[in-house]
Amino acid sequence: MKKYILLLVVLLSIISVHKVFSQCSNCNSNYPSALQTITPGQTLTVSTLIYGGEYSYYSVTAGVTYTWSTCGDTDFDTQLTLFQGSTCGSGTVLGYNDDGCSTQSTITWTATFTGTVTLLVSQYNCQNNSTGMTLTWSATGGGGGSTGGGQDCAHADPFCTGTTYNFPMQTDNGSAESGPQYGCLCTTPNPVWYYLRISTSGNIGITISSTCGDIDYAAWGPFSSLTCSPSDLTSSVTSCGGNLSAPAGNMVDCAYSTASTEVLDIPNALVGQYYLLCITNYANCVGNCVFSQTSGTGATDCSIVTCDITNLTATPSACNSSTNTYSVS
Repeated sequence: MKKYILLLVVLLSIISVHKVFSQCSNCNSNYPSALQTITPGQTLTVSTLIYGGEYSYYSVTAGVTYTWSTCGDTDFDTQLTLFQGSTCGSGTVLGYNDDGCSTQSTITWTATFTGTVTLLVSQYNCQNNSTGMTLTWSATGGGGGSTGGGQDCAHADPFCTGTTYNFPMQTDNGSAESGPQYGCLCTTPNPVWYYLRISTSGNIGITISSTCGDIDYAAWGPFSSLTCSPSDLTSSVTSCGGNLSAPAGNMVDCAYSTASTEVLDIPNALVGQYYLLCITNYANCVGNCVFSQTSGTGATDCSIVTCDITNLTATPSACNSSTNTYSVS
């Protein structure tokens, strides 16, 4: 009987140890410190000097498949743990791997939301060290429709008023860059950036909505060319809060209410002028942003928008035997 009890204790101990090391939380230091970004089709080297216990932040887009890997390096036996959000060790665990490629590790995960995730690199068993490891990051898939604008002004996406935009909003993705003056916006969480160029003079009204909660925006212009200079993205608004009723300096409009729908008004736009738009997800909620032109006689230049046909669907007809051709619809 004692032998059976001893065997049970040993088995429970093994199970307990396995559970402890089924994911790691030895979050020692943030490196690299910058938010990592990638485009589907790319493979990037995050760093060749990743220590055990270091974690880093990654911007992800719903529908894109991402792979983190230490495969090919031999500096130490790795474990990888992927957390939702930008808090290492306490967020929801999205993935974990140990020895996916010999003593190295790899995680492949398809994003179910647009926002930020955190990857922790550990030395087995969930240990810190000071030995440099190479970490790579790749992305595949996605495409078809907007991915939600650029995360900063320099990567702003072009906007065409002839299109209704509908995309998953950023969550847990920090605040807008410092430098620009955000006018009425007291906070700038989870930003996405767009720009537009006027093709037809006149007033333009753009309705911006969130499917899940409070959404805000700031817009600057007009400019003679596309700019992200803080000396251009200025505002004469002296206090934050509320909605802008008229242009203030280079800020054409701004909204910071609790509403889930806001209207951007651009008065007297002229052909060739540029405007910058920053939309924020104040509620930090998982949902979609929908925006399009809903009023005004002005229009924007759609030629600045690059057509994305990576998700093209087509239906071919039966073969026309007399011409040996198909038609596609």
